[in-house]
Amino acid sequence: MPDPLGVYTDVSGREYLEFFARLQEIPADRIDSAINDAVDLLGLKPWLDDEVETLSAGWQRRLALGRVLLSDTPILLLDEPAAGLDVSARSELLSLVRTLAARGRTLVVSSHILPELQQLADRFAIINQGRWVTMASGQPFFTREELQLGFSAAQWRLRCNHPVNAIQTFTRQGLKATIEGDTLVFSATDEVDAAGMLKVVIESGIDVYDFHRQQVELTELVLQVLQHDNQKSGRAEPPPAPGSQTL
Repeated sequence: MPDPLGVYTDVSGREYLEFFARLQEIPADRIDSAINDAVDLLGLKPWLDDEVETLSAGWQRRLALGRVLLSDTPILLLDEPAAGLDVSARSELLSLVRTLAARGRTLVVSSHILPELQQLADRFAIINQGRWVTMASGQPFFTREELQLGFSAAQWRLRCNHPVNAIQTFTRQGLKATIEGDTLVFSATDEVDAAGMLKVVIESGIDVYDFHRQQVELTELVLQVLQHDNQKSGRAEPPPAPGSQTL
């Protein structure tokens, strides 16, 4: 499913799907069932006899997705599938992507809309100027869990009434922490270690107002990785337009 879509606009939705079914050499006796399956999944039935140019951007995206579903391939490549859609249409399309994944399809999504990818994808990889970027694991792909953990020990934030005294408590335990206002930031390998440090701080008489693991944002990680990758290779920073993408 490319971007731009390359959607023919002067035909009906049904004619559009029939054309691509023949192009993909689907046997004639299977074309109707293949189209019906895609139409039912994508909710396209009310619009099948309308000309494509009369459809909204969201329904044209669904129609374009329908054409790649016709051949029932196990792997789908979607390039910027939600580009140009409003919030509602984008949410509906991404819900369809999740449905396809739940049915056993493998979907490779290329996009610059990183917050959406962070919610959508199971694994991530970064491409910088046509090259895979190697991550801490020695290969380009990393999981949602690795992203949340920051590829090593997770960062935890503890807001309390006496951060200086809390720092001293950490020092006595042989651990490092930094102060940001009334908040301590420290690393812990897992939730058990983090909870243990919280217990030590509370038992030292310090009032804790908030305690949580700091979430790692995909956008922030990608910017850091690209900057490091460009510095390492001696390249200038890439331009804003599509020199780098995340899958």
